[in-house]
Amino acid sequence: MKKDNNTSTKKKISGFLILHFAIFILSLASLCSKSASAYDFLSPGFILLYGGVIVALFAYAIIWQQVLKHMPLVIAFANKVATLFWSFIYGVLIFGEGIRPNMIIGMLIVVAGVLLVISGEKQKKEESNE
Repeated sequence: MKKDNNTSTKKKISGFLILHFAIFILSLASLCSKSASAYDFLSPGFILLYGGVIVALFAYAIIWQQVLKHMPLVIAFANKVATLFWSFIYGVLIFGEGIRPNMIIGMLIVVAGVLLVISGEKQKKEESNE
């Protein structure tokens, strides 16, 4: 019995790792898009970076579909809030932007909402199992 529980836990963890890898890929599309705005329209840099957007979105779409085979949509979609985290990191490290207190408060509100959705989904699942 413990072995099945262990396997189930490992599958859930690997599912979340794959999900967050997909979310990281999605954030790279945003990074390429913002970086492309520094170039003239249809210049080589612009085309290269927007090509990166297309590749990242394509890769994300394929991984996302695989994740949804093993995870409820509500849980997977709620985890997309991680793109905010990556946006903050890119803003500070790559674009030299600052993080203001209202940005942190906003992110905490969104994260709290995600936690409510996930805990509600767990509670609903537990009630249906009883």
